Amino acid sequence: MGTICPSFMSRDDYETAISLVREIVKFEQRIEKFILKREQIEFEIFLEQETNQWVVITEMCNIGGCSINYYEFNTEEEALRKAAELTILGEKIICERACSECYLEYIQDVE
Repeated sequence: MGTICPSFMSRDDYETAISLVREIVKFEQRIEKFILKREQIEFEIFLEQETNQWVVITEMCNIGGCSINYYEFNTEEEALRKAAELTILGEKIICERACSECYLEYIQDVE
């Protein structure tokens, strides 16, 4: 007996949708495993005291270690999930340029 396909979808579309759902479920399971094993996550998360937001840094200043680009979240769980997603996707923290403040300070020191 075959699979019953919704009337608004072709069989090919239905099979593609089922395949995508299976891939999403696998991805979600990988995220959960990464969250349980925090040491495998490439991104540090922390609570920003001034804003009371959880932060995932994606780019740091290569002079002073300042945060250049980052995500902010209301909960630690959301931040941890984003850090796990980025890790699974093979992303790394970028540290290739200086922030404007550190660069200006550097230029003033050199002159």
